[in-house]
Amino acid sequence: SEACDGEPTRQPSATPLDIRAAAILNQLSTVTRPAVLSSRGTPQFRAYEWITYEDARQLDPEDPTLNQRYIMATLYFATGGPRWRQCFAGDSSSNCGLN
Repeated sequence: SEACDGEPTRQPSATPLDIRAAAILNQLSTVTRPAVLSSRGTPQFRAYEWITYEDARQLDPEDPTLNQRYIMATLYFATGGPRWRQCFAGDSSSNCGLN
C-alpha cells in the first residue's frame, strides 16, 4: 500500500510483547484447549491474561514453572480469588497470593 505522499507504507511488525504473548498462548495450549484460553471471561483466559500482562514475575514462555503458575492462577480466578480475604499456603510457598 502507499501513504498519501506516494511512499510505500510498511506493515507493522510484531512487538516483543506480542511475540511473548503468542509463545505463552502456545505453551498453555498444551494444557488447555485454545478455544477456552481465548474465551474472554473464562478463568483460563483471565489466568492467561494475568500471566502475560500483569504477573510481576513475567515468566519466559520456556520457564518450567509456567504451566504450574497458570494452573494456580486458573484455580484462583475460578474460585473467586479476587474476593478472597485470606490466603494460607501452609508453608512459605510463593503461590499464595500469586506473588
